[in-house]
Amino acid sequence: LRVDENEAGIGDGLARTLVDARVELCEDPWPLAELRRRGPELGVPIAIDAAVVRDATAALAAAREGQVAAVVLKPTALGGLLRARALARAAHALGVRAIVSHALESPIGVAACAHLALALGVGETHGLGRYAGLDGFRVGAHTASIEVPDWLAPSELRRPMGPGLGVTVERV
Repeated sequence: LRVDENEAGIGDGLARTLVDARVELCEDPWPLAELRRRGPELGVPIAIDAAVVRDATAALAAAREGQVAAVVLKPTALGGLLRARALARAAHALGVRAIVSHALESPIGVAACAHLALALGVGETHGLGRYAGLDGFRVGAHTASIEVPDWLAPSELRRPMGPGLGVTVERV
């Protein structure tokens, strides 16, 4: 179980509940400045997402200081796949998990994020779940549909059998 607070803040009661529920990660429990001030008092491993987009250097500094267990990487918001991969490598060098996620992109964008997740290696549960609207995605004035690649299964990532993103565009 993972929880995302979107930097809204966590009170003592919720913190105890998260610990009791054995939450795997709490994403963005506070803004980064407050997180760095509070230290690891939450009692649950912390992941950061918004801070990475706003200031990757400060986010990695928090990781270096032991304030976070994971960074969540949304390639579209970070400037692309190569930048996200570089941040993942920097996080791994610090002993911090790198979780690839998407920002509700089209099937093409989600497939690209999935390729990055696969390239980073196995052993991580990435945030690449399907969202409402991904299946049956339309381009333009409903003139073309983009099919979700079959290797991007609803509950798992499978390595694609061929090159490319595996995405097809069909006229409707």
